[in-house]
Amino acid sequence: MVIFVLCAYPDISKFIIYYPREYVCENCNKTYAKKSTMVRHMKYECGKLPRFGCAICGYRGYQKTHVERHLSRKHAVLYKPDINRNILIFNL
Repeated sequence: MVIFVLCAYPDISKFIIYYPREYVCENCNKTYAKKSTMVRHMKYECGKLPRFGCAICGYRGYQKTHVERHLSRKHAVLYKPDINRNILIFNL
């Protein structure tokens, strides 16, 4: 079942779609709407240490995008991905 909810803001004409969380991790009982998200959680996150880290303060995250968001919000670091080399270029 998919639930459609109208947004409370009149200037936004899109619908917000909520999917039921029907997939459950067997180890920690976290729930997920998509099977692929649960499989990623079980493979890379559940019961494991975070793989990605901030070079400035030591913050660690399970996904690279979490650390990129942390750098942007906490350290005001601007970064751009290098599409040819799969590395990040930092402008401090």
